Amino acid sequence: MKALLRILTVTSLVILSVNFFSCSEDSIVGPKYTVSGKIYSSTKAALSNLQVTIQNKTTTTASDGSYSLNDIVFPYDALITNASGQFKTLHRNLNVSGVDLIMSTIDRTSLANLEITIPDSIFNNDLSTLLIFSDGKNISNYKHVDRFTPPSVISMGLGYAEFPYTGKLYLLTYKLDNQSRIISYENFGVSEDIVIAPGGNLNYTFTSGQISFNPGELDVPVIIHPSGNTNFASCQYYIGFSKEKIYSGNFYPMQSFDDQFVVKIPAGLPVQSYNYLNSYSNQVIGGCIEQYFIEPGSQNNFKITENSLLMTPSDGAVVTDTTKFTYSAGGGEGIYDIIFYDTQFVTTVFQSTASLEYRDIKELVQNEGSTGQLNWHVSKLGKISSIDNFTKEFFASQESFRTGSDVRSFRFK
Repeated sequence: MKALLRILTVTSLVILSVNFFSCSEDSIVGPKYTVSGKIYSSTKAALSNLQVTIQNKTTTTASDGSYSLNDIVFPYDALITNASGQFKTLHRNLNVSGVDLIMSTIDRTSLANLEITIPDSIFNNDLSTLLIFSDGKNISNYKHVDRFTPPSVISMGLGYAEFPYTGKLYLLTYKLDNQSRIISYENFGVSEDIVIAPGGNLNYTFTSGQISFNPGELDVPVIIHPSGNTNFASCQYYIGFSKEKIYSGNFYPMQSFDDQFVVKIPAGLPVQSYNYLNSYSNQVIGGCIEQYFIEPGSQNNFKITENSLLMTPSDGAVVTDTTKFTYSAGGGEGIYDIIFYDTQFVTTVFQSTASLEYRDIKELVQNEGSTGQLNWHVSKLGKISSIDNFTKEFFASQESFRTGSDVRSFRFK
């Protein structure tokens, strides 16, 4: 009987072992998917030659920024690394097969230049001139010409694009008082389609007839309210001709405000335009930059978003694998942008939760040759509904915010 029990016991263990190890990997970890998309910079330039790693599978982005990896189980983390390994970006806990991703610390410089000539009559009338080249989507490049130092030819550097793109050049002139406040708008004009190719230098000349339209002006009252530990500092008004908020190139603020105010916008432009405010706030620790979309006839009341505050570890602490990096939720709907860096390396982590353990990012941030000390801080980016929708909503939203915490350091050796 004892011999029989021993046989049955051994047999049972063998059967259990066979059943466990013969289970297919799919039945243990769930279905597998192909994950694909594109990698963009924060100004929506497609980025080539970057390494994308998901669950020990790696590929390199193509010339248009595209990537694809097979046999991925949900949820997953996606790591993007540049060729030198100096910059890394980690998107955590994704649950979608088609997903574009952002490489936050890499951008490309201007690849084209536009030389613009405008009639001398503009400068003779003591007018400020704003030139905007826009593709109507994500690319907008701004050039301001001061009324006191007019050049004979205006040079505009155009933002990075992987492939040729088509856009229009817009011209708007306005008068300022002695406190740099807009009094009136005087001229508006728009070019025909212009094709921009990387590395190209183009010339364009506006005629007097093209810019003879006077749009007039309209006053729009705005109120910005403080929130929690925030104090309103200043606000800048600018106009755009792109449908989405992220611009490849520098925008130019047409007027600044430091209190509750009235914005004077062009009233009768013959093309679709968008009026924005960039608000800057000072907070007890950290700060906030917000973009508001303003509309005539609407109640343009805005509230500053409260920033996230670092909680643990304390400044200068020595960390272990189980050390938790925590921070307050902050205001608004968004995701967190946690940056770890030293003098040579930068690692960015995008996630939806307000904490992570050091073991989660240890291999990414402890780079060879490091001094053993790192800095970190947290931003909250909004309005973003989820990590799966991060890139899509980051580029599409006309209203946005980026809050920032203070900076702390820690040691890992």
